[in-house]
Amino acid sequence: MVYSKEIIAELEGKAKQVRRDIIRMLVAAGSGHPGGSLSSADIVTCLYFSKMRHSPKDPKWPDRDRFVCQKGTARRCFTPALRRRVISPSTN
Repeated sequence: MVYSKEIIAELEGKAKQVRRDIIRMLVAAGSGHPGGSLSSADIVTCLYFSKMRHSPKDPKWPDRDRFVCQKGTARRCFTPALRRRVISPSTN
């Protein structure tokens, strides 16, 4: 799939928002390692906002895609991405 410049810019903007949210979460917690989560923001944003089939309104949808990540240091990336996906869903 080829993405237009507009879609790429939109995804880049969402990834920046996710990164800001990660930093805010770490500051609020008073600890944590940001590297793994920040480095995963682009791929997680692209997956959740563009590629994966899922429905925020029906999280138990049997045909949804699932994402398994073995990179434990990236775990703080998923909450902001999913929160933003539910708050402001894009069209798939």
